[in-house]
Amino acid sequence: MSEMTFQEAVDKMYEIIDRETITKKDYNEFMGIPISKTYTKKEQDIIRTLREGMMIRSQEISPNFSL
Repeated sequence: MSEMTFQEAVDKMYEIIDRETITKKDYNEFMGIPISKTYTKKEQDIIRTLREGMMIRSQEISPNFSL
């Protein structure tokens, strides 16, 4: 995945996490969005918080899906 701006990364993450149903593919795409070193500390913290949210939502994917 090419380098995303912070806004592009956040927009994509929200697009995925807001879906009614999350698939394993969605999870992998979401978690594949890097926390770029070009982001400010605050921006990196926002990305980390969104990842925590996805970790919670990942429980909805399948009882057999493990991280």
